[in-house]
Amino acid sequence: MTNNKLNSALKKLEQQNIHLSPQRLAVLEYLYSAEDYPGVEDISRSLAGKYRNLNASTVYNHLRVFNRLGLVKEVTMGDSSRRYSTAS
Repeated sequence: MTNNKLNSALKKLEQQNIHLSPQRLAVLEYLYSAEDYPGVEDISRSLAGKYRNLNASTVYNHLRVFNRLGLVKEVTMGDSSRRYSTAS
């Protein structure tokens, strides 16, 4: 099921003519495989070993694009931190 959702998200990016960089794909794959609600720091820390130039600012910018397209949703937790999950 998750694979179908990821494929749908990738198609939506393509339809919107949004370039799918390796880093952008990695952020999407991370989100679509996450079992909780990761934050920007969680994502950037997890992917930093593979993508050395991927920092929190870049992850946040990718998430803004994904949110605008309806691919992810932003969730505010009790401690006012922003977390993200895939849109249903």
